[in-house]
Amino acid sequence: MKYICDDGKVRDCAVNIAKMNVLEYIYYSIFHWGYLQNSIYKIFIYALKLVEEIFKLGLEIIKLIAFPVFIIIYAILHIKKNKKWVENFK
Repeated sequence: MKYICDDGKVRDCAVNIAKMNVLEYIYYSIFHWGYLQNSIYKIFIYALKLVEEIFKLGLEIIKLIAFPVFIIIYAILHIKKNKKWVENFK
């Protein structure tokens, strides 16, 4: 069959699709119009975002676990500093 083409590639348009049978449509969808590549690319991007969010979750859990230790250390140092300041002020 004769299809409408752009630079040697079959155009994704209603006229061409109407002329195709199911197997031709599947072939052109996968190999010429890039629908499968777009889906794979989107899956890859979403997987990267998932890994990034899991990493962020891990950092937040570490911060949550470390907070009690660091707040105690900070409180001790802050109290000592203020005691010295008050003693020097007198």
